[in-house]
Amino acid sequence: SITMAPSTLLTTALFIASMATSSAQCADRTDKWTIGKKTNNWCKWAVKLGQSEVAYRCTTKQIEDDCPVTCGLCKAPSAFPSLATTEAPSINITPAPTVATPAPTAATPAPTAST
Repeated sequence: SITMAPSTLLTTALFIASMATSSAQCADRTDKWTIGKKTNNWCKWAVKLGQSEVAYRCTTKQIEDDCPVTCGLCKAPSAFPSLATTEAPSINITPAPTVATPAPTAATPAPTAST
């Protein structure tokens, strides 16, 4: 395993975040534009036949730059490293019981067979 100093780790995280597509760039076009002789909203067209066809359609029409969300080029916001400081979650621990459960006072009689 590789151990990095915190400052190196932060620098690495910042570099990776800057190399990923930013959220400002991660938006599909919403207008119609022409490819070849057809005018369409190509981002909507890419998903029209279902998710299984999206990658093929994005590649075929070369619409990745215009439809980065549809074509799966944008990472979910939670995938980006967070640089904001947050408070540690609070943990509520239930205290142990202070009174022990009493022991049984008498044994239960064993069942008897009926004839």
